[in-house]
Amino acid sequence: MKNPLIMIIPEIRIGEIATIITLLITLYFIIRYTRATVKYAKATVDMRDLEVGPIVIFRVHEDNDKFYIKNFGKFPALDIEISQFSYRDPETKKLYELKFEKVNDLLPDEEKKLKYKNLIDGEEPDKSMKVSIFAYIHPRYQKEADIPFKITYKNIMGEKYATHFITGKSGIVIKPISRI
Repeated sequence: MKNPLIMIIPEIRIGEIATIITLLITLYFIIRYTRATVKYAKATVDMRDLEVGPIVIFRVHEDNDKFYIKNFGKFPALDIEISQFSYRDPETKKLYELKFEKVNDLLPDEEKKLKYKNLIDGEEPDKSMKVSIFAYIHPRYQKEADIPFKITYKNIMGEKYATHFITGKSGIVIKPISRI
């Protein structure tokens, strides 16, 4: 008895093999094109979200060492929360914390000064020690390695966003804004 595969192969002509190879190559490029199109469509949606959503940025005022946030977006930012800074000094073993109050809203192009509590080992220091936390987060006084933090907020439709930052000797670096 003859092998069934051998029986089929003589029936296939060279032109048919070329057609099959051409179809497989075409399928490969269609799959690549579809994946690229999906990727570009997602990037377009992400760009639109950033264009119509709030963009909240953190900054330090150089003259008076105050912290501010500003909305560079075209729509209001709501329920704005800034992650707290914590740093334990390896020499003194003291824990320095800076806890920011929540900001309810921030209109487009609006800038607000942030209210915060400065804590050392969980307690508010006297006025003379208030600047101590700046040594760990303010780029001008930076002593240690980069410290990451983030701001979370919502747009008017309730979609959550986050702006990630790193503060260090090179200044405040803004990472990509992401949708949560």
